[in-house]
Amino acid sequence: MDLQMPVMDGFEATDLLRQEKHLDCLPIIAMTAHVSPEDRGKCLAAGMQDHLGKPVDPEQLFDKLARWTGNLPSTTRHDSSQVGPNAYAEAAPQALQAIQEALSTVDVGKALQLLQGDVGVLHRLLLQFADQQQQAHEQIRRFIADDQWQLAAARAHQIKGVAGNLQIGRIHEIAGQLEKVLSGRQQARVDALLNQYSEEFHRFARQLENWQDGTTATSATTVSEETSLQDADHHAIELLLEQLLKHLAANSWQAEDCLEQIHCRLNGLYARELSDINRCLLDLEFSAASEHVRKLREQLHYPV
Repeated sequence: MDLQMPVMDGFEATDLLRQEKHLDCLPIIAMTAHVSPEDRGKCLAAGMQDHLGKPVDPEQLFDKLARWTGNLPSTTRHDSSQVGPNAYAEAAPQALQAIQEALSTVDVGKALQLLQGDVGVLHRLLLQFADQQQQAHEQIRRFIADDQWQLAAARAHQIKGVAGNLQIGRIHEIAGQLEKVLSGRQQARVDALLNQYSEEFHRFARQLENWQDGTTATSATTVSEETSLQDADHHAIELLLEQLLKHLAANSWQAEDCLEQIHCRLNGLYARELSDINRCLLDLEFSAASEHVRKLREQLHYPV
């Protein structure tokens, strides 16, 4: 139960649930960034059974689910020694080190642990965060100018939560400070924190862009795309591209999964082209994404 949901917070939602007698035995686990003993006491007093801090630790999540549902024996829970950053580091330690060096603003190891070692998913989520939050400081300034301090604080809270889950440490920290200042209408501290956020966000965005460009350049210089594609299943890629165009024409969320399959088939080639398609998907610009897919087919010498 997220305690800081818009419109109706977690306490009010829990109170309504507890008014339903047939839900008396329903376990409710509070989820919040506030983890003090006082906060935990408030959750228990409101009728919740347990408390989970953000960013969510997968081990704690599975432990609490096992405890309160009885449906997840400890032998089946998430094992960080088998998946996550350790498994990825064993499989490709140089690649993991290179990513961490390129993205010093992100704790890559912890982020991959939350994502079970999937670098592709991490890349997509970081791109999405960069796209969604690039105007956040200006949005907060507009909220303040309109005397909408609660909306400004909620925007900072959102940034804090996502940055925490993605392990973007400094942005998470600044957003948390900003949320407290905005909640208390402390105008004197707002400008300095917003400037810090803007500076740190642009540092993160530059690193993300350089990592992406570096990956593309490395692929181009270390392997011939034409030679490598000889080893790829051309027929399978062609079918996937046709399927992707159909998903895009239908505005279907399945386009993202299809794009991921194409990415795997191409083995890191055409990274920039695939990134362009992915950016359009994140922006829900399906027509533009389709155009990029057609251009990619031309580059692969497939008939349009």
